[in-house]
Amino acid sequence: MSLHIQILRNYYENRVMPLNFKYDEAAKTVDIEFADGSVVRYYDIAPTVAFLDSRNPARARDFFNYLESMRLHNLACR
Repeated sequence: MSLHIQILRNYYENRVMPLNFKYDEAAKTVDIEFADGSVVRYYDIAPTVAFLDSRNPARARDFFNYLESMRLHNLACR
């Protein structure tokens, strides 16, 4: 099972929300800290994704939408 599927499942089962998003522009990575204390690093993240905007009140929702779109993209590319 891929990591983004595990994160989605963890959210839907336990409602573990992302709290902090730390983006590294040079490496194009984002470290996401969740309410349960876990931290997950994502690679090759464009700086324009909606969940990176700290002024976005729907960051968590946009992050989960991003994960879902990546899951669907991976399924379509198989």
